Formats: sequence, structure tokens, C-alpha cells
Amino acid sequence: MFADTLGKWILVVDTDAYSKEQMQICMRIKPPIKGVEDCSRSDANGELCRETRFFPSFCHEDTKACVAGLRTTRESFVELGELKTR
Repeated sequence: MFADTLGKWILVVDTDAYSKEQMQICMRIKPPIKGVEDCSRSDANGELCRETRFFPSFCHEDTKACVAGLRTTRESFVELGELKTR
């Protein structure tokens, strides 16, 4: 179920310290998210990066709903997957 609910979420980061911390946490926990969008890269998804006001954020692929803030535990990723995005 964990993978089913997180498979449409994308981590959106930039060069800030919190984004770097979130990347390290994700490498440790390995949540089954759709992917990572690094807004500091020249080939980043411009639309998604413009929509994101705070970093790091997790954005839902279909609805474009974004939730900012660090996710530090497996439980916090489970909560993210359970959010209503419509």
C-alpha cells in the first residue's frame, strides 16, 4: 500500500539546506515516490518549479497539489500518501 499511495508524488527541491536534508532522508528511507525535480537544474520542469513556493515540497503528479516541508520518518511519508489531493 505504501508504494501505491506515493507513486504519484514528486519531490521538488532547490539548492537550499532543507532540500539537501530532504534528499538525504529520501536516500535513507527510500520512499517509493515518482521522482525528484531539482529546480536548480537548467532542464528542470519550469511549470512545476514555478508552482512550488517553498522547498522542499512534494507535488502530486495529477492534481499539481503541493505540500511543503520536511518528511523525516516513514510514517510522515505514509501520511503524505494518505492526503486527499482533489
